Amino acid sequence: MKKIHVVRKDEESIEGYEKVEITPEGINMTAISPNECSLILASDIVDTIPTHDVPNALGLFASKLRIGGSLVTGGFDINLISRAVVRGDLDTQSASEMICSQSSCLDMDTVKNILKSLQLKIKSTTYEGFKYEIEATR
Repeated sequence: MKKIHVVRKDEESIEGYEKVEITPEGINMTAISPNECSLILASDIVDTIPTHDVPNALGLFASKLRIGGSLVTGGFDINLISRAVVRGDLDTQSASEMICSQSSCLDMDTVKNILKSLQLKIKSTTYEGFKYEIEATR
């Protein structure tokens, strides 16, 4: 049973986890067999994937999970950022820097719906600041 830590290019991974990097070329998980992983920790990763590729990337992660395995993922929530700007809680320059430094910026509900469409069950969701995290199981 493998534990995978998905990170941005050149980031460190957690000890005891196999490291998978997201690069501009994509996500290479060819060395990992389908149904092999008990846990895929891809926290704060959704933003590094172009919007049109998010369903495919999450589908790739889901295909590597064992039955009962968990996927943890998340990123910035565009709705929270937008509301904060409208309320005046966040200036437009800070919001722009958050969004423009990423490849995508989806909301939690969109990502939850993608995970559900992959037959994953949502176990928990949390917000911290403008970021969300979702744990889903197969």
